[in-house]
Amino acid sequence: MIVGTLAAACGGGAKPTATPSSAKPAEPPPATAAPLAAVVEAPLPTIPDAPQAAPADLIAEASIASLPQLTVALSGYVDAVRPGMGALISLPTITAQSGMDFSGVDLTRPIRAFALDPSTHGEPVVVVVAIADQAALARQVEALGMRMVEHGGWAAIGPIEALRDLAPYALTTGVATTPPARPTVTFATAALMARHQADIDESIADVAAASPNSQRDLIASSLRSYVDVLAQLSQVELSLDVSATHATLELAAVPKPGSGVAAFVAAQRPGTFGLLEKLGGGDILAGGRVDTSTMFTAMVEMSRPFIAMTYGPANADKIATAFAKWPALLNGEQAMTVAVTPGAFAMAGLWDTTRGAEVQAMLLDFLKLASDTRGGMIEAKVDTKRAPYRNVRFAIFTARPAADAPADVQVGYQMFGGTMEAGYAVAGKSMLMAMGADPVAQLKRLTDLALPKKALPKPSAALAATLATARQRGDSYLIAVDVPALVTRMQGGTEAATSATELSTMSIATQGGRLLFRTTLPASQTAGLIP
Repeated sequence: MIVGTLAAACGGGAKPTATPSSAKPAEPPPATAAPLAAVVEAPLPTIPDAPQAAPADLIAEASIASLPQLTVALSGYVDAVRPGMGALISLPTITAQSGMDFSGVDLTRPIRAFALDPSTHGEPVVVVVAIADQAALARQVEALGMRMVEHGGWAAIGPIEALRDLAPYALTTGVATTPPARPTVTFATAALMARHQADIDESIADVAAASPNSQRDLIASSLRSYVDVLAQLSQVELSLDVSATHATLELAAVPKPGSGVAAFVAAQRPGTFGLLEKLGGGDILAGGRVDTSTMFTAMVEMSRPFIAMTYGPANADKIATAFAKWPALLNGEQAMTVAVTPGAFAMAGLWDTTRGAEVQAMLLDFLKLASDTRGGMIEAKVDTKRAPYRNVRFAIFTARPAADAPADVQVGYQMFGGTMEAGYAVAGKSMLMAMGADPVAQLKRLTDLALPKKALPKPSAALAATLATARQRGDSYLIAVDVPALVTRMQGGTEAATSATELSTMSIATQGGRLLFRTTLPASQTAGLIP
């Protein structure tokens, strides 16, 4: 704040003495430089006792309910992965190695952080801690070159500009709100999208313009679809749950009421994972139930540029129409297994259906259209004349990149050895799909699972334990990976690095109107990656 001094600011001072008209006017005094204005730092905000509203440009909040508990949990997990290394995560070790002094902070109470929009605030973050020793904390804040505002046993720490905007809210409403038990960061997605929609649109246009002509529509459509989903969210929460046996990162998307994402969340149900049990095991498995009926039309429209680019513009509408039948015909559970080794890829899957004849007709329509590509990126053919297996007819689809296909498409087909084969069939109440290495052999195995002649073998112990956890959590869809085994195979080995007792997972679930994405890495899996 600039403070000036003006002699007559309040109308005070002596009145000038009159000068006789005959007298020679006095010479004016020599000019002198005006006094320098004093620069005074803006005052820190006063904190009221009443709760205060959040600033309009608050975009993120973070909290740790108990730093000591978090470090103990992290230490236990690290010790389970690598015995003896957990000591590096303890607070005394962190303090000693970093040179940080926490003596002024009560670490048994929550630590919070608040962030303003960085596009309009050069230093946007304020941290709030409980005060253990006011003098010690003041010294620590001064050493960091920051300022501090105190209220009710709490201190807001940060640059003065951010404190002016954030401290009233952070030290009233913020500290009165009970933090989640897990370390959590919450992003105000709706506020971010509202403030930066024009910038996002410009960025999408720039990315599309810099892409090859043949891929511009696809890239622009894909990016806009992601932005459209974000625009339907009010906030996104990211949290960490860690123990001595597991580490789970969870992303919770909170949709706006009445949005398409809210309708999608309401349609979901927990999976039974019965088809995954049938598959029995594998390095990578995926399955469950995701109800896409509320958004499938939008998904097909989003895919239309890719369909046109792959199979040719002439067939895009017909193939999109064939795909549009999917939710009505295949609305139950699904499961697949994926095998990846250097230079090879194989995938096999089962879908529940109660309308097998209609599914078969849809598949044949699609394969006929896809094999009649004109102007697309692939050359394809379909074979429906294979001898049936157990009265189940297989349709084999073979595709290779067109001569003028983009380089990334050529590279993608190398994982199939340059030519990709896929097989489709309907057996009983299941649709079968196999892709990659020897699809006919894979389809025969899937047929035996769909139409078992005897009791199926039990799933592996690792898969059984993983499915039990997924069912207990109420997951809708699950991707399970034996990470050590996958890494070993990718490096050319045939045996897993360890005997897995539980698989690493990525899952989708819904809870309280929120859409949850979880990634869980058991310590036993992480340990299998370390020699």
